[in-house]
Order: sequence, then C-alpha cells, then structure tokens
Amino acid sequence: MSRDDFSYAPSMGDTLPGLARVKWFNAVKGFGFVSPDDGGQDAFLHASVLSRAGVAEVPEGAEMICVIGPGPKGPQVLRILEVKGGVSAPTGRHERPAFEMPGGPETELVGTVKWFKTDKGFGFVLADDGEKDVFVHMNTLRRCGLGPLESDQRVLMKVVASAKGREATWVELA
Repeated sequence: MSRDDFSYAPSMGDTLPGLARVKWFNAVKGFGFVSPDDGGQDAFLHASVLSRAGVAEVPEGAEMICVIGPGPKGPQVLRILEVKGGVSAPTGRHERPAFEMPGGPETELVGTVKWFKTDKGFGFVLADDGEKDVFVHMNTLRRCGLGPLESDQRVLMKVVASAKGREATWVELA
C-alpha cells in the first residue's frame, strides 16, 4: 500500500498525515494505541480503522503513516495511509484479512452486480445464494484495489450481516 492508493483531503479538525509507531494493539479487544513520531500524545487505534486500510492487526513497533485527529476521549487514528514493519496489504484471495464484525463471521459468496451508483458511492450485488442483496460501499472497493463496479459483473465477496442487511467487507472480480 502506498500514499497514492488513497485520496485524502483534510477536513475540519483533521491533521495532516504523519508517522506513528504502534505502542500496542490487541486484536481480540479490537483496539490499541500509537505514538506519533512528532512527540504528540498517544492516539487510540480502533480495529475498524485498520480494516478500512485492509489490515487485520499490527505488531508492536510497526510504523504507519496515518491521520490523527480529535476523538471523544482524546487523539485517535482517523485514517491509515500506509503500514510498515512486516505488515502488508493482502494481495491474494487467501491472504485477505479475516475479521469478525458485530453481525458475525464473514462468509464467502459469489454474485452479480445488480447496480452501482458512482455518484453515491455504493451499490448492490445479487448473491448466488438467493438471499438478500449485498450492500457494497466504494470504500470497500478502494481497499480491495478496485474502482466502481459495472452492472452484470461477477464478483467474489466476503460478507457479514449488519444492522441493515448483508454488507461486503471484501470484493474481487470473479
């Protein structure tokens, strides 16, 4: 993963990307802390921020280029642009990060893109299992190295149950 893989425009309250080192991270608890190299206060790191960057967990001492901003209880990592130190973005089908979300474990499904609205940043896939359609967000596609999907494309997905239905956590073209 490199800085060029992400487009980033700071918003109010964000800081510019900087280098930080993982102080500790507990994958079971789903959080940890990083120490910014600029000497600032340690920042909270949530597993959801890692998963959006395509990483399941990070070892102590790993370096990352990230955006740290204000959180409810102090500084927190808002976005990860790059992770160094033995952690790399998944590159193959069997190397994808496996993580559990509140809705349960991921299941692998194949389906056909029903529609995808680039201007809205999301769409739906009709899964071959005949169950409810699967929601696909543009952020998930970016994390997987993909652009917007086209109607009738075949895809392989990792899917979890969410409060609003099924949602893809990983997508690749079939």
